[in-house]
Amino acid sequence: DSPNPKVLSRAVGALHNLSSEAAAIRVVRQQDGIPPLVKLLDADALAVSGSAAGALQNISREVASRLIIR
Repeated sequence: DSPNPKVLSRAVGALHNLSSEAAAIRVVRQQDGIPPLVKLLDADALAVSGSAAGALQNISREVASRLIIR
C-alpha cells in the first residue's frame, strides 16, 4: 500500500500493462495478486480503479485466475 496516490496509480498501471502477457498473469495469480487488485476497484482515484479493472480484465483470460476473481 502506498499512501501516495501517484505512486499507486503508476504501480497498478504497470500491472495493467504487464497483465497482457500470459506469463505475467500466472505470476500475479501465484503471488496472490488478484485479491489486492479486486480491492483496488473501490479506490477513490479513477486512475487506480481503472487500471485495476483493466488488469483484472486481462487476468480473467486465464481460467485459473477467473476462478479466483469470482
